[in-house]
Amino acid sequence: MIRGAISESETLPHDTNSQKTSIHASGHSLRLTRLRNSSPRQLYSLPDLIHFRRTTVLFDWNAYQAELTKSIPEFAKLTPDSLKGYQTLSAANSKNSLLGEKVRQLISVAVAVTTRCDGCITFHTEAALKAGASKQEIAEALGVAMAMNAGAALIYSLRALDSVDAHASK
Repeated sequence: MIRGAISESETLPHDTNSQKTSIHASGHSLRLTRLRNSSPRQLYSLPDLIHFRRTTVLFDWNAYQAELTKSIPEFAKLTPDSLKGYQTLSAANSKNSLLGEKVRQLISVAVAVTTRCDGCITFHTEAALKAGASKQEIAEALGVAMAMNAGAALIYSLRALDSVDAHASK
């Protein structure tokens, strides 16, 4: 099952008896099923992938990025030094980069996936595209991220078995 989140501002009207919702866009129709006890973000299960203009859409990344962009200044007011520190780290070596902006952004997208940071994904995919990365290059970087996660799972599996051995020998 694929899940999508619809923000409160995008909450869809639904029949509370059946918990079913229908949306229509670009000539396509899709039935969403509201999950029980969903959060204020109104989680819905998607029985099928949504196909609009030959693009698979699982999340409204542009709206999410806009929401984050509005929220960051509020965070900066609460803790300006934290945001300045983040900005300093983010810009480190960017002016004299040996990697170049495209590679920096491809690495950023891959790390965003491994750290499961949706905000990082939306900002850095846009930056990667602006830096000249193709969809295929981004996909290749994501493949490296997948391999790294699998490699980490392998190494931590060995650590878990080591822990089993340590506890079994007590």
